[in-house]
Amino acid sequence: MYSRPTMRAGAASVCAVLWVVLAGCAAPEFVPPETHKPAGPLALDDVVDLALRNNPGLAAAAGRVEAARAAIDEAWAAYLPALQLFGRYTQADMPSRAFGTILDQERFNNRIDFNDPGVTRNWHPGLGGGITLYDGGRRRHRAKAAEAGAAAEEAALDAARRDIAYEAARAYFLVHKAREAAAAHEEAAETLAVLLRIAEARRGEGALRGADVLEVGARLAETRRAAVEARGSAARAETGLRALLGLGAAEELALAPPALDAPPARPALDECLARARERRPEIDRARLMFEAARAQADAAHAGWFPDVTIFGEFGFDARKLSIGHPNWLWGVEVVESVFEAFKTPLRVRQAMARVAEAHAAGRAVVLEVEREVAHALLDAEEADTRGTAAAAEEALAVEALRVAEVELAEGKAAPAHVLDRRTALTAARARLAAAACDRSFARIALAHATGEYPPRRADVAAGPPPAAGPLTEVNR
Repeated sequence: MYSRPTMRAGAASVCAVLWVVLAGCAAPEFVPPETHKPAGPLALDDVVDLALRNNPGLAAAAGRVEAARAAIDEAWAAYLPALQLFGRYTQADMPSRAFGTILDQERFNNRIDFNDPGVTRNWHPGLGGGITLYDGGRRRHRAKAAEAGAAAEEAALDAARRDIAYEAARAYFLVHKAREAAAAHEEAAETLAVLLRIAEARRGEGALRGADVLEVGARLAETRRAAVEARGSAARAETGLRALLGLGAAEELALAPPALDAPPARPALDECLARARERRPEIDRARLMFEAARAQADAAHAGWFPDVTIFGEFGFDARKLSIGHPNWLWGVEVVESVFEAFKTPLRVRQAMARVAEAHAAGRAVVLEVEREVAHALLDAEEADTRGTAAAAEEALAVEALRVAEVELAEGKAAPAHVLDRRTALTAARARLAAAACDRSFARIALAHATGEYPPRRADVAAGPPPAAGPLTEVNR
């Protein structure tokens, strides 16, 4: 018979162990990441850098990577023993159970009636567990599938990062093109306003008809409408850029003008395709998803093999909560499913269908990447052609304005003709600026299609924010 201090010490020990276990079950806290604010006008590299820091889509992709990495640890944890700390209280008058409980409590004596032992109470705290020694390789294949899945999520994060950088660059150029177009239309509207005043004055003198004045007024109204539309397009492009940068629609955003350097020469299609096959993360992800599907199929096939498990339990039995009357058991269990309604072959069949699906999806990804590369190369060629044509058009507009000014000085042309040539030159320069933006962005689009934009950088959305300024390139 155990004394009261002994029972109290046992109860206190059990409560302490339970407190330690439950303390580790506290719910984790989530701390939202900090949103970085732009400091001063942003150049193209700064826009891309800010998008990679703030974009919520990248943060979500980074969360999926972290979850996939945790799935790897969970898969490998299946090799470790499972331990459970338990506590059970029972009360029964069933002779079979009551008699077994009396024996566990070491209270058997010859006066007990086997047919009617009475109501028996039992506290049974203890520790149990087991470990699987053999399962046909299911755990290993599931761990391989988890590793391939995590690598696929990392490739998806890399693809999302490249897409966000590409979209941020596209929005950056769209904003500047819309602003340039709006400025050109506004300048043309000012010129047409002057021309309208001149036309009205000449109509008063009887030198022009009313229809000529109305034509100038219609052109002025159309130009002002185009300017309003261009300003609206610029505002919408800025709103889209703010969303990519993780900024609110009302937050301030200043952009520096793009550096429109001469674009590099276009590479050949075969060279671009080779780069894309090597560097595009979408192709890596498709390959890894196929590997994960193969590992899942192997895990399903392992269901044909038995499970071999060692199990054990150690605990105490007493009428009151205390540490007394210890009991233990251990054993080895071998389980082989003889018939389970054909679940294993059906699981294998499903898994092999997913393997075929992953293979077809991977082939589709490769074809889509090749299509994007071919289209990006064609877009770059068209942008170069438009740039050459716009430069020639601007040169012709400059010469036409010079000739008109000479003729005006010689009295051979009216002032309205000079204003028309000036308006044409303004429009030609706007088209030349837009073509320069298109050429620069076409090279970015080609680099994105080959997996080279943006260059590999030191941080991703899941990592700590880098120092201000452009990020450092590293090799893929």
